[in-house]
Amino acid sequence: MNKKYQVLQTHFLWGIDVICIILSYLMATHIRYSSNNDWGDKTLHYMVCIIMLLICTVHAFLWDSNKDYITRGSLLELMAVIRFNSMMLIITLVIVYFLKWSDILSRFVISNFLWMVILSMFVVRVLFKTYFKMYLSNEANAVRVVVVAERNLMEDTIRRFTKENMNLGYKVIRAYCTDKRDTDSKDPKWYIDGVHIHEGIDNLTGRLITDPFDEVFINTPNIPQKDMQDIIMGFEEMGVTVHYNLELHIILDKNLLKLLMLNLLIVIMNLNMLIKLLGAFLQE
Repeated sequence: MNKKYQVLQTHFLWGIDVICIILSYLMATHIRYSSNNDWGDKTLHYMVCIIMLLICTVHAFLWDSNKDYITRGSLLELMAVIRFNSMMLIITLVIVYFLKWSDILSRFVISNFLWMVILSMFVVRVLFKTYFKMYLSNEANAVRVVVVAERNLMEDTIRRFTKENMNLGYKVIRAYCTDKRDTDSKDPKWYIDGVHIHEGIDNLTGRLITDPFDEVFINTPNIPQKDMQDIIMGFEEMGVTVHYNLELHIILDKNLLKLLMLNLLIVIMNLNMLIKLLGAFLQE
């Protein structure tokens, strides 16, 4: 995804998480204390929420766990939400324990907060993803891309953009094959999914100097980098973002089960630790 949209995604997800944490904590607090005015220390009670917000902010901007947000499915999104919230609550409880605030916490508030924040965060994130994908797939917002690839990799590279990554905000406007076809070829033009594939990369930056584009993706794993260095530096001098030997963000089917199992294991470990901490530190 383009850096501009990555920054936009990061800030929106941070805002979603902050709002869900605040609203869930307020709702859980209201349910517990609306009919029983046995707060203890109300200031410390809300300071616990402040600690959660600080952890959320650090997680959003310093730990890039949402880089695959736009491509992961609902199940992976749910696991990501559970993993984040259980981690946040574990760290919060540890901090509260060392600050000796644990006596003002309520198991009822924390348990209600946990399921509320997981449910609300998951629902809002899924809804935001739907609208964000629509925004990215709009042609007016698309990142204009030039693809440079070897002949045997060209079709796969182009189709990953036009099919599998259609919701990532990319539009291929030019494609250039590093090796020319035989001169006796009867077909003068080569198209893949409506993209015209040009032959050769001689004077490539000069040929593109009048064309508006945002990024270049170079997929040439079998060509030494020194042979492509002049082209890469030429694009960089034009102020264009260059991705060399591109690896598109595709979750392959053969790795999906491993990824699901790893996320499930992390979630179970976090929940187990959270249950132990709740039982050890919190009192009604």
